[in-house]
Amino acid sequence: MTAWVGGLAVLVLGATAAEDDLATPAGRFSRIAGWAIVVVLATGTINALLHVDAPDQLWTTTWGRLVLAKLALFAGIAWLGWRNRTRLLPRLTGARKAFRTMALAEVALMIVAFGTATGLASSIPADAEAAARIQSVVT
Repeated sequence: MTAWVGGLAVLVLGATAAEDDLATPAGRFSRIAGWAIVVVLATGTINALLHVDAPDQLWTTTWGRLVLAKLALFAGIAWLGWRNRTRLLPRLTGARKAFRTMALAEVALMIVAFGTATGLASSIPADAEAAARIQSVVT
């Protein structure tokens, strides 16, 4: 994820310099970002499956709600990236400003996603939170 954000940030900076060729590095980065999406989705799915015992824990626990928020952010990031790749990258010479705007929006969502990931890392996983609730009811 860090390479994805860092690479995109460099492209955003490159989009501000009108004389630089941005199409070649943006095309290369786009392929790397495509693989990053696959890796982030796979590892996030595995992590969620390890810590959620039942589907209702996604909306009844804090950890589950953070997973859903991160999934929504990920969907937004993927959509912006797909839109940049399919609509703006082919005509990058005339669409530099639009590319930069979409890439900045993607970076902003990534920063929020990092914050959500931090919340996930520092909160109690859904299965443990649900088990603690059952234990307190029994007690």
